[in-house]
Amino acid sequence: MFDLENLNPSVRFYWEEDGEWVDFRLLPPEKAEEFRQAVGIKQKAEYRKVSKGPAQRFEYFDVTEQKLKAFSELQIDYQIADWHLIDPKNNKIPCTKENKVKLVNGSPVFSSWMERCLAQMEQDAEMIKEEEEKN
Repeated sequence: MFDLENLNPSVRFYWEEDGEWVDFRLLPPEKAEEFRQAVGIKQKAEYRKVSKGPAQRFEYFDVTEQKLKAFSELQIDYQIADWHLIDPKNNKIPCTKENKVKLVNGSPVFSSWMERCLAQMEQDAEMIKEEEEKN
């Protein structure tokens, strides 16, 4: 089922067996471009001669550490749509941008799990795309 009001819905992943979950969503290219523009990351191109023949065009993003950090924070905030996580004192952890960034950047275990979840979502989307192309 498609929802024209929400073309990029999140997918819920459960953390182990304790009822905690995180809703992730993929970052579409147009949203990534919006974030790059928001933090001032510009795409540049240059031509380089690599061997005999005409020069080749190389495209890259002109970025500073500060801009990369700002982009990463926007990406994390977008990709984690919601969560139900509990701290060791059994208190719900608020799903704020600051908490999302702190958890992703500070916990290698969470960061790795998030990467696996997003990779699974990308694989699923690619599989659906391939099936649609066959039909």
